[in-house]
Amino acid sequence: MYQELWSHDLDSLKKMFVSESRELTEALLQGADWEEVEDKRRLVTQLSLVIDRKSEGINFNPAENSIR
Repeated sequence: MYQELWSHDLDSLKKMFVSESRELTEALLQGADWEEVEDKRRLVTQLSLVIDRKSEGINFNPAENSIR
């Protein structure tokens, strides 16, 4: 999933982050177990990382590094 996120533009990533973060927060507030929201937590973290790196001007796909 992390590698797929690099294909999105920064604005789309930010919108996804807001949406996914809200869903995660809502699930936790409704009593979801930490393990139940593991996939959502992982996605929010990955979105945050890609947004941060793209904001810094790092626009490469990490999958390309394995062949370099």
